[in-house]
Amino acid sequence: MLTNLKKRVMKHLLNFQIENGKKMDMMNLKNLKASENQALLDAIVPPRDSKKEEYRYSRFKTFEWGETSAPEAEEIIQIRDQDQKAYTFSYLNSDEKTQNFVAENFKLPKAFQDDFFCAETLLKSQQGALLKISKNESFEKTFHLDFFLKNNLCSNLFVYLEEGASLNLRTEYKNEAQSELRFQGNVFFVLEREAQVKYFVQQNCGSQSQFILRQHFELAQNAQVKLASYHQGVQKGQHRVHGLLKEKGANFDVQSCSDLNASEHFDFWATSEHDAPYTTSDTQAWNILRDNSTAVFNATIVINKNCPQSEAYQQNKSLLLSEKAKIHSMPKLEISTDDVKCSHGASISSVDANQLFYLKSRGISEEEAQLFLIEAFRRPLLLNDPCFQEENIFEEV
Repeated sequence: MLTNLKKRVMKHLLNFQIENGKKMDMMNLKNLKASENQALLDAIVPPRDSKKEEYRYSRFKTFEWGETSAPEAEEIIQIRDQDQKAYTFSYLNSDEKTQNFVAENFKLPKAFQDDFFCAETLLKSQQGALLKISKNESFEKTFHLDFFLKNNLCSNLFVYLEEGASLNLRTEYKNEAQSELRFQGNVFFVLEREAQVKYFVQQNCGSQSQFILRQHFELAQNAQVKLASYHQGVQKGQHRVHGLLKEKGANFDVQSCSDLNASEHFDFWATSEHDAPYTTSDTQAWNILRDNSTAVFNATIVINKNCPQSEAYQQNKSLLLSEKAKIHSMPKLEISTDDVKCSHGASISSVDANQLFYLKSRGISEEEAQLFLIEAFRRPLLLNDPCFQEENIFEEV
């Protein structure tokens, strides 16, 4: 378990050890019975409150687990396209050394300490992995780290970049059977000085799935993060991102797109926390909403005290393709210092009638013209996908 959380749960774990006579490992609680696991969760995590940000406009007020699977990590998390020279990839349950490294180098962020889903994932996690990039190492190829989902599952991923390391990472959450399932995941990044990461996340778990993802990034001096996520095909989902810019020169760039149909729902929640001067962040989100789908954009810029010369921006653009589609857009600022540059905004629109008329006047059918405009709307996000750049997005048109 992470260091900060350890203090909060230790006495409860000790109670379980005494009562049940079994040894509990802070990083591996899969041997707890369901009743013990739930009792521990209830003891350390505040109850769900529908008035809190997690639930205000979301559909997670009632969100219950069925039976969970406990497959081997190797069956779920797979990495490819790299050799084993300048990085370390290991599964959390594989050896004590990996668990100790995670406990010593990753901390549960303050923002997540009262997050019900983050704690539940840590306690219920059946498997997870650690990816560590060596000092000053840079990779031309993209790492592909994919999750193959078949049943209800919790998972934790830890990524550590040593000083000057550089990583291009692509993660896809796959439900190839498009079966009914629930996934909860935590992803924790630590970037030391001058480290850089480009990270693309794709989720298409299917219209019967429930998907919750928590991601935390801790950035040291001059560290750079560029995160892009593309979500489609989910009954209800929530992606919460938190970036802690703890030293000067850090840059945190986040982009997200929700592409929804039918009655699908997705909640994107992003916080950029500036805890040092001369830091920058930019959050942009696109929503494409059809039929009865709904989306939430809940983004906050936090600039703490003594952080002058910080710059932060956020923007939400939503394309509503149905009168019944809904977007809840909530850009927010929390500024506690002077001499900063910040802005936020949101726009909601339908397909532009003038653009549609122009394309139709050039011999393109209305259906193809609308497809063309939708593709153009989401293109800024999809260009971040290393697998997408080689394709012609207008080929069908």
